[in-house]
Amino acid sequence: MTDFTELLKSFGENVCADIRMQMAQYGLGDSDLAKSVAYEVNGNEVKITANSYYDYAEKGRGPGKVPYKFEDIVSAWAVGRGIRPPDLMKFASAVKWRTIREGSYLYRNPDKQRDFDSTPIQENLDWLNGQVGVFLMSDL
Repeated sequence: MTDFTELLKSFGENVCADIRMQMAQYGLGDSDLAKSVAYEVNGNEVKITANSYYDYAEKGRGPGKVPYKFEDIVSAWAVGRGIRPPDLMKFASAVKWRTIREGSYLYRNPDKQRDFDSTPIQENLDWLNGQVGVFLMSDL
């Protein structure tokens, strides 16, 4: 008989693996963000965690504040993807100010937004529901 905690651990592992697969479809499979996706089991709860910018990578950033040293973040992102503008810092500054005024590309283009987790969570909940039924029947 499988322990219920083991079922929850399997659920957490499967959700995280499936989220990483979804991220890979957007070229983020080997990213620090994908590597940060993890789970914790606490009693009868499973908590899925990731780096703090997960939502921004999925849905974009609205107009307003940006993180400290945003130009450095944009510069590193551009270099990591092989984007080589003539003046990298001028490019990063332009991206920063456009993001502050209008939001990021994903925010401005909702049809381009990503869905990393809805399907993996739902599919694995369906699996877990089936397993819980088997688990409960084995206790009778």
